[in-house]
Amino acid sequence: MQSIITKQSAEDLTLGARVKRTKMKALVTIGMSICLFVLLCQVSLFAQESGAFLKIHGSGQQKIPNSLLTRVSVNLAGVNFENALAVISEKGDFKLSYSRTRIPVSKKVTIEMENVYALEALLDVLEETGTELLVSPEGELLIVPLKDGGKGQVAITGQVVDAETKEPLWGTNISIAGTGLGAASGPLGKFIIESVPIGIRTVQFSHIGYELQRVESIVISSEESPHLAVELRPETISLSQVIVTPSQFSIMGKGPTVKQTLTREDLEIVPFGEDIYRATKRLPGIAASDFSAKFTVRGGENEEILVLLDGMELYEPFHLKDFEGGAISIIDAAAIDGIDLMTGGFSAEFGDRLSGVFNIKSTRATPNESRTSLGLSFMNARIMSAGTFAENKGAWLVSARRGYLDLVLDLMGEEDPPRPVYYDFLSKVEYQLDAKHTLSVNFLRAGDRLDYVEDDDDEDKTGYGNTYGWLTSSYIPSSKLFVQSLASFGRISRHREGTGFEGRTGVFNFVVADDKNVDLFGFKQDWNLDISKRWFLRWGYDLKYFRANYDYQSILRDITWLSPQDYRVASDTSRIDISPTGNKLGAYLSNRFQLYAPLTVEVGLRFDHNSFSGDDLFSPRLNAVYALGKQTSLRAGWGRFYQSQGVHEVRVHNGEDGFFATQLAKHYVAGLEHTFRNGLNLRLEGYYKDYSDLPVAYRNLTNEIEIFPEVQDDRFRLNLSGAKSKGIEAYVKYDRGGKVTWWASYALAKVNEDVRSAIHDGTEYRADTEFPGRFDQRHSLYLDLNYRPNRRWHLNTSWQYHTGWPFTETVLRSEQLPDGSTQYYSTFGVYHGTRYPAYHRMDLTINRHFYTSRGRISTFLALTNVYNHTNIRNIDYRWVWDAERNRPFLDELNEHWFRFLPSIGVSWSWEH
Repeated sequence: MQSIITKQSAEDLTLGARVKRTKMKALVTIGMSICLFVLLCQVSLFAQESGAFLKIHGSGQQKIPNSLLTRVSVNLAGVNFENALAVISEKGDFKLSYSRTRIPVSKKVTIEMENVYALEALLDVLEETGTELLVSPEGELLIVPLKDGGKGQVAITGQVVDAETKEPLWGTNISIAGTGLGAASGPLGKFIIESVPIGIRTVQFSHIGYELQRVESIVISSEESPHLAVELRPETISLSQVIVTPSQFSIMGKGPTVKQTLTREDLEIVPFGEDIYRATKRLPGIAASDFSAKFTVRGGENEEILVLLDGMELYEPFHLKDFEGGAISIIDAAAIDGIDLMTGGFSAEFGDRLSGVFNIKSTRATPNESRTSLGLSFMNARIMSAGTFAENKGAWLVSARRGYLDLVLDLMGEEDPPRPVYYDFLSKVEYQLDAKHTLSVNFLRAGDRLDYVEDDDDEDKTGYGNTYGWLTSSYIPSSKLFVQSLASFGRISRHREGTGFEGRTGVFNFVVADDKNVDLFGFKQDWNLDISKRWFLRWGYDLKYFRANYDYQSILRDITWLSPQDYRVASDTSRIDISPTGNKLGAYLSNRFQLYAPLTVEVGLRFDHNSFSGDDLFSPRLNAVYALGKQTSLRAGWGRFYQSQGVHEVRVHNGEDGFFATQLAKHYVAGLEHTFRNGLNLRLEGYYKDYSDLPVAYRNLTNEIEIFPEVQDDRFRLNLSGAKSKGIEAYVKYDRGGKVTWWASYALAKVNEDVRSAIHDGTEYRADTEFPGRFDQRHSLYLDLNYRPNRRWHLNTSWQYHTGWPFTETVLRSEQLPDGSTQYYSTFGVYHGTRYPAYHRMDLTINRHFYTSRGRISTFLALTNVYNHTNIRNIDYRWVWDAERNRPFLDELNEHWFRFLPSIGVSWSWEH
């Protein structure tokens, strides 16, 4: 019996020693045109799908001879194939057998490889000559020609059963390492994976509630299809791992009870998948614009979402905040290991937020492995590296990005272009002191700067900064108790200065100077105690101290032109200089217990103290899950959720120098989750959210993108008495690990605000009426279809639709003057009384992966709004005089979201 070694199978083998590479001598600069060419290139880099093998049994477990793992350096240019084989075998101290009449011994080959395994060097020259390597049980190495052009592929079949009951397990996820191929077991536990490249493979089996199992060194031959009989052992699941809260989505999640909503592979092939915030927008209950990474959750603003990174709370975690609050997030998706998104009914450990939780965990390197990736996209350049040290007791992570839109605009030769500059840097070092104690140190820094001279000569200069550092101690005193402590510091800064002019007259109509610096210090601790199999306690506290400095000044001038050279000015000056200090304290207790086998209940109570507002508040929470079966769960949640104003949120630009009262939202959520026998996962949820004690809201009614919205003449102050949000959501996903996967989400929702009155230019307009919320979209639908013909090509097409958002129309009015003439003027119509046309677009993303001896090169081409639909973002009204009718009218000029927008990117990742 002989075993086959191909270039690909060698990469997939687990041999206790990994192929290591020296660094590339130089990083080739890859331009956009080269990226596109590489993306569309269809020439295979490998001979891993080769055939022409002797009959081999699929159960073979042969190992590669140690002689092939000798380190060698080979530098040959234009030599005969036979001479190259002789040099490599001599350096590796092994013998090769072959027939000179069956292989191209005279073909010229070139190889330049330093300090690599002899196996790699050998496979490199075999790839050039259409030959392959066979290994006999006795270790004999045989070079033979490939058959069928190297396209041998077979199928893997098998059955998965419970190791204890021997009952078939349907819905098991099966994947073949390094290929992107996989499947899910059917009702009888049986599966089939087609088009598996010939070689030596590792197959992985995972099922919720069962231990992960890997079957290694499966020999795939051209003449026999392996059949695998796999038994999975049930995994002991503690009560702490049971998901009791509804409205929870796992993104790249792991664990025995986690069913991933979006996997890392899903994110790699969706448009804007390199930004985790933008990729999340496809989930039900989420609303967001094209221009911003910020999203709302079931009608709740983004400021109502708690953002955590490895336990540390992040404030305003976005770059380019002048563009609808933030164009991209400050965390590179490549540095993220998993995210839990909770859109309602979350437990008592999460506090001081009204709507949701975005809980991010940074990545950790695989034991005995270090990896690095470089990336270049339409927006930025990035590097990420992670690895282990001290015999896997320690791990490190470094991630950095730099946006280069300013450089691109300079190269384009634009006159006075906007110059957005941003960067971010994330690092983490983790070390296991002993079997019970682990320490980690994290640091995150992000910065932004924008210099811009607008078409009307307005001058804008802004800068933002986010800095965080934190030390985390994880301690396990016993098998039942876990304690995590976190000490932190941070700084949030903002600088804005701008001057606005009256057209091109050189007469300024506003000046703004705004500086903010906030320092924060915190200590938090969480305790988890498994009292028994049916009783789990979690408690903790979070103490934060803040000190801030605000220095804000604005001059707003109302200019009345008396003649082209003469004008009258009325000025309004605002100056606020304050330095608030204070603290927040949060404490919670969650009691989770299992009344009987199918029903788990969690009762929680939270206390929050805020010295700024003087509030002391208690928040009860109740969540429950009822298992109707192994594949069906009912979940429900209720609670009171408070949010106090942060010291970084004093609205000095609106003339405020104090803090408003704490807001309240009451959540009612119920949901059903079921996995069908064909692998289809379905989630249905209904929710109702009732807001009260809302602060005054400031809105610009024309929806223009303004860097200084507070000095615009469409600024309104809204006095709100409350708001309500309700809806029904559906999410369905089909992923059996095969070539085709898809998912879809739909939401029927309604968001209303209770507006008591609106104030504009000192005049108050009574309302006492419900109006649609800013992001009220009654219907929203997302469809995603993915196709992976092999591990090199990934294609995604998506379509999204939502009801048009409400807006306030500008209307033309007239009045009769005492002298008999008619005066015309424009004003605002009913607040949010009109809707934009429905929004819809189709996107296409093509990913191409190249697997080389020096790592993986990945390219993508993303086409946004493929059919170039004109989705209206805003309507600009301009006065036009109708000479025939002797009266003016308002001409509507539509401003749009993304039109057809292509973008490309490339990344290179390797292990070392």
